[in-house]
Amino acid sequence: MSLRGFATVRYSADDVVAAAAWYAEFLGTQPYFEAPGPDGRAAYIEFRIGDRRAELGIVDRRFGSPAGTPADQPGRA
Repeated sequence: MSLRGFATVRYSADDVVAAAAWYAEFLGTQPYFEAPGPDGRAAYIEFRIGDRRAELGIVDRRFGSPAGTPADQPGRA
């Protein structure tokens, strides 16, 4: 896989473990980093992909930006 043009992309998910399993199968690689939340469940899982080792992160939606903030609106930073 050859990905260029970004360093880190993060997606929110309701079920981080299930999303990471899907991406692991899709990408053909396992995550390299996992951080638990205060309840001990996975809150963040990250993959390194491509020849430039870009990062794909999956964060538990509970810890993401509140709905309606600029981070959730396409084209806004």
